[in-house]
Amino acid sequence: MFIRRLGPRDASAFRAIRLQALRDHPTAFGADYASDARLPPEAFAQRLQDSVMFAAFADANEAAILGTAGLFRGSSAKTRHIATLWGVYLRPEARGLGFARPLIDAVAREAARDCHSLRLSVEAGNTAALRLYQSAGFTEWARDHGALLVEGQLYDEILMRRDLA
Repeated sequence: MFIRRLGPRDASAFRAIRLQALRDHPTAFGADYASDARLPPEAFAQRLQDSVMFAAFADANEAAILGTAGLFRGSSAKTRHIATLWGVYLRPEARGLGFARPLIDAVAREAARDCHSLRLSVEAGNTAALRLYQSAGFTEWARDHGALLVEGQLYDEILMRRDLA
């Protein structure tokens, strides 16, 4: 397993896995497949330039991205101590092989450099993700009822946090 931060040169590969995630799991993300699919490739390169996104590969040859996890930091003086874990996704062939936890740990290490808290939201019915986040030290602090509306159905999100040392 090999994990590294993505940069603008990875935009095409990032776009492919991001769109797969949004298409195949619409209730797992606040972003919408149709909206992101319309974005030009340059938008994905800019996203990788402006933010932190880690990717997991089977090995250092980096044949294909198998999973992703991103970090967003608050920007105002009052919120920059809070970071958000976002975009966690593993391709089906990479699930259950131990890729998710190292991705989350990479984000947590990066966030710990200048943040006190790492937060996330997860769809309440996604029990596998909930177990993963709990095993990584996240605890529930709130529930957002009806946070997502997907194909006419409302979904709750569980808000979780992990304090960083």
